[in-house]
Amino acid sequence: MSRFRFLHGPYLLFAAIGLSHMQGAPESVRAAQVPSADRVACEAQSVGLRTSASMTYDTRLRQVVMLGGTAEQSAALLPTSLWTWNGETWKCLSADGPPGRRDAFLEFDDARRELVFFGGRRFVNRDIEYFTDTWVWNGAAWNLRDTKGPGPRIHGASAYDPQRRAVIVHGGASPEGHLRDTWRWSGADWQEIRWTLPFNGNGNSVVAADGRLMLLAAERGVSECGELQRARVFRISLENELTDAQSPGPCFSQQVPATAFAGGIVLFAGWNGPHSPAESWTWSNGRWQRTESAPTRRRGAAAAYDPIRKRVVLFGGTDDNGILGDTWEFDGTRWSRIRSVLGFSGSRVLEFAVR
Repeated sequence: MSRFRFLHGPYLLFAAIGLSHMQGAPESVRAAQVPSADRVACEAQSVGLRTSASMTYDTRLRQVVMLGGTAEQSAALLPTSLWTWNGETWKCLSADGPPGRRDAFLEFDDARRELVFFGGRRFVNRDIEYFTDTWVWNGAAWNLRDTKGPGPRIHGASAYDPQRRAVIVHGGASPEGHLRDTWRWSGADWQEIRWTLPFNGNGNSVVAADGRLMLLAAERGVSECGELQRARVFRISLENELTDAQSPGPCFSQQVPATAFAGGIVLFAGWNGPHSPAESWTWSNGRWQRTESAPTRRRGAAAAYDPIRKRVVLFGGTDDNGILGDTWEFDGTRWSRIRSVLGFSGSRVLEFAVR
């Protein structure tokens, strides 16, 4: 039987919980030393193949950044390195990050000028270990800021809210099942705020578009979607009221990346069922539209929007053959695969995807 463990910090490990039905009474409660993560210097690393990483835009660096995930390198299966993307190449910024994990939350706190990294999980033998710690990166070093957090979770929604001047985390999944709660990062701890979804479903992504916070939600039980969910967009007021944008979107499988872009929201539906092709959709001015191209089929990809270059960046994931290490960009019209050319500084090749 697989078990769940909760990691409240980099050193202490607590309660194991039965897997059956995603809930159950604790099988054991103990504290144990968590093995330190493998550290590999930046000079010895390449971004490599990676899935279930965390990605956001750092306004201080003015670049997209990526952290964590599961890699294929034997020296660092759970990499702790922080990477930046300048539009042409990935560069390792720091190798000494928080303990390695996948499916975590990463956002830039613009009010405090620091990255915020929370939650996630890792697989150890037949155990699933959930992290509840919160780390911040001040541009020079990582610091553990909180150990309790909003509770163990993965695959949730997060964004920086320019109106509340805080990082927001919503929903996700825990050992107990789907979550619908919402939390605000104060800079020192997490404070719960109340949102109410007016239908059967949960949030997939939170984005800040045109200075407003918006929730891309997944509605379950829609007959024409079968086992998939219907995309729904809600505007969120400062009073925490959700207003339906009245624009039912495509059917998609959750745990896929969606992010802001210049005109609204981009949704990459990369894993809609066995052997189904990937799709990409945009939501802008209350209207959904399928893009003319999309990255190849995958799940576990990470994505973020670069507002300076006006590009959505997508990296890695897993397809039917294993872990991927490719980088794609969306310019508002079409997706392009970016491939650095070795030996030619600053040059690159664009490989256009076709639908």
